[in-house]
Amino acid sequence: MSEPIQLSNDRWYPQFHITAPSDWINDPNGLSFFKGRYHAFFQHHPYSATWGPMHWGHVSSTDLISWQHEPIALAPGEPGEDDADGIWSGSAVVHDDTLYAFYTGNRWVNGVDDSEGKYQTQMLATSTDGIHFTK
Repeated sequence: MSEPIQLSNDRWYPQFHITAPSDWINDPNGLSFFKGRYHAFFQHHPYSATWGPMHWGHVSSTDLISWQHEPIALAPGEPGEDDADGIWSGSAVVHDDTLYAFYTGNRWVNGVDDSEGKYQTQMLATSTDGIHFTK
C-alpha cells in the first residue's frame, strides 16, 4: 500500500474539530481520557478519499480544543486474521493503567470482498502509553 497522504495546508481544513490528516474519515470510536489526555479514535482509510479497509485513526488533546494527530492506532491484520479486512466500530475503557480498545474485526468470507458474506468478531487491543496498541 502507498503511504498515507500528508496533512494539507488548505485554508478550508478544520481548525477546531477532530479530523484526519487526509482521506476518508468516519465514525468516532473509543472516546476516552487516559494519562492526562483525551483520546478520540475514528474509522479511517488513510490511503484514499474513498471507503476502503478501515483503520482506527487517532487524535489526542489536553483541552478538547487543540488536537494532536497520533499514529494510526489499529490497522487491519494479515490475511486470514479476524480483522484482515477492517477495523470497525468499537469503544475504549481505562482500567489499571491500561487503555482497552474493543472493536469489531471484519474479514471477507472469500478474502476479496463481501459478495459472499463476512465474518465479524469482537476484538481487543491494549495500550499502556495510549499510542501503541497490542491486539
